[in-house]
Amino acid sequence: MKKKLALTLCAAGFTSGCATTPETPSYDASHSRAYNLAKAGGLYGAKDYAVPASQRSGALAKGWSVSGDAVLFNARQGIGLDWGKSLGLGLLTTAFSPKGVMERDSVFAWMPATQASDSHHAWELMSATLLTGIEQTLQHAGVKYVVDNKNRHQDLPLMAEYILSSVRIVAPQKGCPGWEASGHSYEKSCSISTLVYAPTEQPRAIPDFVMAHQQGYAFLAGDDVEYSRIKVTIPEGATLDKNSLLASISKELPAWAAIFVASQRQAKGQYSAPVVLEQGRAELFITPE
Repeated sequence: MKKKLALTLCAAGFTSGCATTPETPSYDASHSRAYNLAKAGGLYGAKDYAVPASQRSGALAKGWSVSGDAVLFNARQGIGLDWGKSLGLGLLTTAFSPKGVMERDSVFAWMPATQASDSHHAWELMSATLLTGIEQTLQHAGVKYVVDNKNRHQDLPLMAEYILSSVRIVAPQKGCPGWEASGHSYEKSCSISTLVYAPTEQPRAIPDFVMAHQQGYAFLAGDDVEYSRIKVTIPEGATLDKNSLLASISKELPAWAAIFVASQRQAKGQYSAPVVLEQGRAELFITPE
């Protein structure tokens, strides 16, 4: 809705700056890859955090898993960092208290124009890509699931249209009850849902550090409401881990799609480190040496 209104105002000459073409983000070597990806993906509040050399060397020597000793995945340099358990190096801190667009998980992507006939086609393919990634993750884990909503367009009054998919995990041994046992409640079920908003109307240059020399439809995460996302719901008592699931799902996504996992408040009032998940790799917001 907002996009249509903006186009109408531009065509009528009521707003300035309508004719400008978005610049393709270039890689800033003074910042982390997480920062560069997030900024390109519309997360304008992204920032890096300085880690003293003495702490950095200790951190990089350790393995990083998203849930302590659960699912392991490699960092870009072939090393790992423990997301909140093994570090103990100031990476779990109130400094990570998020604000604005950095407060929520999101998905951003650049679907190559060669894969879609137009923006509407790209929109539907993006939703299907996320759902396929979720299903493949659960299939590889041998987990039973039910697809309740499959790439359904939701066009509600006074809201921008989006495409919804949702999957319920049925694993009583992990604290994820079936539909009857949950009392027909999504809040008491383990579920993963996706909301995908429309991409840019026209293809634009994909950042070279994502895919070189290609045009694509951008799914950006900078809007207050109209941003694509994956929501993981895990009821109290379930043994599944949100971060492990998101990391595993990201492994199944193409190179042009990424998941941002926001800082999460911990029991003692501290915050976990934010990350960008890129094909299973964890990119940290740490200022390069």
